[in-house]
Amino acid sequence: MTAPAQGSGAGEPSSGHSVRYRPGQVQASPDGRLHSEVFARNAPPLIAALAPFLAWRSGAVLEIGCGTGQHAAAFALAFPGLSWVPSDHDGMHRDSAAAWAAHLRAPAHSPLDIDAATDWADQAQVTALGPLTGVYAGNITHIAPFRVTEGLIAGAGRRLPRAAC
Repeated sequence: MTAPAQGSGAGEPSSGHSVRYRPGQVQASPDGRLHSEVFARNAPPLIAALAPFLAWRSGAVLEIGCGTGQHAAAFALAFPGLSWVPSDHDGMHRDSAAAWAAHLRAPAHSPLDIDAATDWADQAQVTALGPLTGVYAGNITHIAPFRVTEGLIAGAGRRLPRAAC
């Protein structure tokens, strides 16, 4: 992982922070898949922890900050009743997420460009998903400025049905 980078222009996080995975810093495949070293250790217990809440549900789950996209592809396979929608503000991360979905033949949605520090809930790409069953942010709040957490919670509060909150 690289050190936090300050946003400096179009396509940069407004939060001033983004942990970026890059070829040469993490293992990368020729098809654009970036490899997080913690994925193999984290994915099975995360799936087990999420299963009681998600295994029986249907609808769209929006993942904020998908990073390499490995978890997004794994979750799409683990929860076939859901439409797993990865998002990241970093274009290379979105490309990696799409490559992971293709590589694993996971039914993941095309990754969206979302900066959680902004008013993301009413963006056309988000409202086009229809009602959300869930919002997942597994790798955000502990590394980002607090305004990202505030934006995440505010957006989830607007996009999730009351019964899901």
